[in-house]
Amino acid sequence: MQITSATAITRELSGRNYRFDLNPDQIKELERLSGAGIGAIWQRVATLNFKFDDLRETVRLGLIGGGVSIPEASAIVKFAIDGRPVNEFFEVPMAILKAVFEGAEPAAKAEARDQSEASESADAPA
Repeated sequence: MQITSATAITRELSGRNYRFDLNPDQIKELERLSGAGIGAIWQRVATLNFKFDDLRETVRLGLIGGGVSIPEASAIVKFAIDGRPVNEFFEVPMAILKAVFEGAEPAAKAEARDQSEASESADAPA
């Protein structure tokens, strides 16, 4: 039986889908590493006043909370984040933090939204 979390999300990172979740243990570690509370981290990211490690560690710890081993999470972050332009991965830590505060969007609702957006894009004049 798979345990579900109200804050778990799935997002693409460097061409692969991963499950991300920040549970209380990962949140406490993120706060320790960043020297700020989760609210301050969210505010820094949402207002683009973040430190690089706010993004990097949110993703790494989100992967661990999502079930990836610590060594594998570190390797994924090294490949997909370190040395990459921020705009290539910014949506991922933003979505992880948003899920902490607002909860994860149910999969069926997310799929319907994605299909609607794809349909609207296809219908838009070029």
